[in-house]
Amino acid sequence: MLHSPTMNRILSNPHKLLQYRISKQVIYPRRTFLKGAISNDDNAVSPDVPGSVRVVIGGGGIVGASVAYHLAERGWTDVTLLEQGRLTCGTTWHAVGLIGQVRDTLSTTKLMGYSRQLYNKLEKEYGVGLKECGSITVAQTSDRMTLLRRSHAIAKAAGVESTLVTRSEIQNLCKWIRTDDVEGGLWIPGDGALTAPDLAMAYSKAAKSKGVKILEGVQVKRIDTTNGQVSGVLTSHGDIRCEYFINCAGQWGRTLGQMSDPPVNIPQHPLEHFYIVSQPIEGLDRMMPVVRDYDGLIYAREWSGGIMTGGFEPMGKPVFGEAIPDKFEFQLLPEDWDHFQVLMDGILNRFPILETTQIRQFVNGPESFTPDNTWNVGESAEIKNYFVTTGMGSNGIAASGGLGRHMAELITGEATSINLSSVDVKRHAIQQGDTHNLAERCAEVISRYRLRYPDDQYKTARGLIVSPLHSKLLMAGACFGEDSGHEKPLWFMENTDPYNAARGTFGKPSWLEPVRAEYMACKAGVGVFDVSCFTKIEIKGDEVNEALQALTCSNISTNQGEVTKTAMLNTRGGFELVCDVITASNNSFILLCPSTQKFRCMTWVRRHVPQTVEVKDISDMYAGLHLIGGLSINVLSDFTDSRVAINQDNQPSSQVVSIGHTKNIIILRQDLAGVMGTTVLIPLEGATEVYDMLMANGDKFGIQNAGHHTLRLLQTENSYPQWLKDFSSRDTPLVTGMADMIDYQKEHFIGKEAITAASKKPDACIICLELEGFNVEEDPWVWGGEPIYSDEAIAGSVSSTGFNFSKNTVLCMGAVSIPGDKLKDRSFRVDVSGKTYKAVLK
Repeated sequence: MLHSPTMNRILSNPHKLLQYRISKQVIYPRRTFLKGAISNDDNAVSPDVPGSVRVVIGGGGIVGASVAYHLAERGWTDVTLLEQGRLTCGTTWHAVGLIGQVRDTLSTTKLMGYSRQLYNKLEKEYGVGLKECGSITVAQTSDRMTLLRRSHAIAKAAGVESTLVTRSEIQNLCKWIRTDDVEGGLWIPGDGALTAPDLAMAYSKAAKSKGVKILEGVQVKRIDTTNGQVSGVLTSHGDIRCEYFINCAGQWGRTLGQMSDPPVNIPQHPLEHFYIVSQPIEGLDRMMPVVRDYDGLIYAREWSGGIMTGGFEPMGKPVFGEAIPDKFEFQLLPEDWDHFQVLMDGILNRFPILETTQIRQFVNGPESFTPDNTWNVGESAEIKNYFVTTGMGSNGIAASGGLGRHMAELITGEATSINLSSVDVKRHAIQQGDTHNLAERCAEVISRYRLRYPDDQYKTARGLIVSPLHSKLLMAGACFGEDSGHEKPLWFMENTDPYNAARGTFGKPSWLEPVRAEYMACKAGVGVFDVSCFTKIEIKGDEVNEALQALTCSNISTNQGEVTKTAMLNTRGGFELVCDVITASNNSFILLCPSTQKFRCMTWVRRHVPQTVEVKDISDMYAGLHLIGGLSINVLSDFTDSRVAINQDNQPSSQVVSIGHTKNIIILRQDLAGVMGTTVLIPLEGATEVYDMLMANGDKFGIQNAGHHTLRLLQTENSYPQWLKDFSSRDTPLVTGMADMIDYQKEHFIGKEAITAASKKPDACIICLELEGFNVEEDPWVWGGEPIYSDEAIAGSVSSTGFNFSKNTVLCMGAVSIPGDKLKDRSFRVDVSGKTYKAVLK
């Protein structure tokens, strides 16, 4: 028999025969989940939108429904949820519905744990198809087993039952999978699966029963603002006045973000996501565990007597480009068996039964991902009371309960239960919202099952925001890491790929020895750090002094040249940001803070100062250098126009100088990484000239380029916590050891009442621990997220790590639920990938 070239190619690979065994009766089993409309008036031809409500939610998928439910649970029922089509019609309706509890950190694991408990409750009340069938994650390599031991440690600390299992135990738990190529696995009996649309309907029915209005067939056309704050929503069926708007539009989230003035930056992009559904398999247990084989790139669950299985391929397929069709409702994308082949290989390797089983359906539905593979959550930078919960990246079902609670807490002003600062939508740079960059990066991001090491960097959409000194640093051997679009030199060494120089490992990092040399330069000579990425904000005006005093917890000096390290607090006494304030001149100040705080800082300041105060981002006007080391001031003092006076008491100060042909250079003496150092802010046009002059003159002082890894190690060595790494808006200066920056004598500042009350009963603190018995060359490294125990009870988790070069051991920082004055008599242990180390306080 003759075959076409395509058929001949397929016949040469028996795995591809599977696509020709698809049942002719192709059905959409997910459609049967839907139990009818739930709008307030099912018989209405045209939905009757209210003229005014307190909250409008845009999007009727799993997340929007959860937010509505959690607001209603808190008594906020003057809420209207708008869905342009029918509830769940975007992505939720075709979601696989896996419920996994353990994540990379203790906080997100607790969020998932809350979701899991909530689903138990909703199963009893409404029925959501919940199956507590457990999950097995298998490991094909020793490195994957290291990750599973780490997950097991996090599960134990979070109170999630889990067990590391052998090959034979895996076979006993699920007889349908091949096990001869696995090293072991992790069994979590409380995991399972549910029916995603039924969960969304349960949320919606519960919210509606408490008074929330749910309208289908109503499209959001524009979000109106007044004085920078949400004031209303224009819909296809009329205007609604409101105080709050919540963008839960799923794959339409970024598009909806553009429907306001100013537009809201929500970087995310939809990609094709594939799975198949088999015909029923004789003898297959309905309670077959969920199976995850990350090394094979796949997941699987039982569905209607068969197996539903898909995965996350090494490089994804972006879809929809510039715009998603409005009417892409209950629709799927075309089959692509060629692209699916890499997943099919993993599926057939793990489930040999599928070699001879007919396939009922190939599903290809869009899922949205963000540039860093986390979520977009929180209040936007651009518009007050405009909140975002999008970019779920195939985690929306498992996380919907916890995220809905978190959003309700933010909107109602409650203290949040979980720290989600790392997924704050304000973290993104504007450049990350470009469609081309998003498509390129998110196509790489989808490979979430690929083994990723702690030092791995994404390869796509790099170089979005670079320092004025970038080319100089490249020639000097800089190895870069990306942070919110910014390229930062992490360390320096000869390399062939400056954007992916680290060697993948869970052990001793490949950069440790180069960083040792940089560290020693900071101790014996001078280390030069490029910090051009740091945020620089000018704030000035006739009322600026009073405004800054109200914003900050410190007394801001009005003396020209003085520098104040301070914080801006929220009404609960927690940090909103940490910054250095330079008194530039009368009624003019410059704020310095990390790059990840730019939009947070701009937003917070602009919303809390009078309109007469001008707030301007001047970050792109200056390059920045840190000079750290005992001889750092000598590097500058040789320039006749830049004699830097050092206060006898070593207090922070600044002055404006000239170096070479470059004028208006700002020199700061300030606390850097827990030690006094010098920061040089150089006008853009003179950046390379001044850098070259400093490096040439510093040669006799042992000057050396140094990266952000060295800066972080210096900070940890001095027990100096880092914003968003070690503390967030949930923490106060009392917890971080920064209480000395609070001026309780000031008549007023935001958060004063709360911080004064908290000072009488602090219940936590950030500590620095030194591990004992740690084998630097052989043991798995501490990368962050590891549980910290005190007197056999879980006390917290590691947030960042360092290294003691003199003792050749690892340092760990983390917040523990123990008051600082109770630490002396406590013992500590850290669980690193299943091995426990005694840890002593530094």
